[in-house]
Amino acid sequence: GDENYYYRSFSLRDYLGRKDGWNEIMFQFVLPQLKGNNDKLSVYFWNKEKQTFYLDDFELVLYR
Repeated sequence: GDENYYYRSFSLRDYLGRKDGWNEIMFQFVLPQLKGNNDKLSVYFWNKEKQTFYLDDFELVLYR
């Protein structure tokens, strides 16, 4: 019974500047209005090349 009513994907490679160190990236999205109290937000990092990838200090902030 799950329904996706918003989906967004993009390559982090397009936003990485340094290849020999840490990069800081920030994104902001306007999400659609929730349809119910049980709606879920999921964030996935897909490493399809299966290369070493480090992610540190990930923070998700939601504003209403």
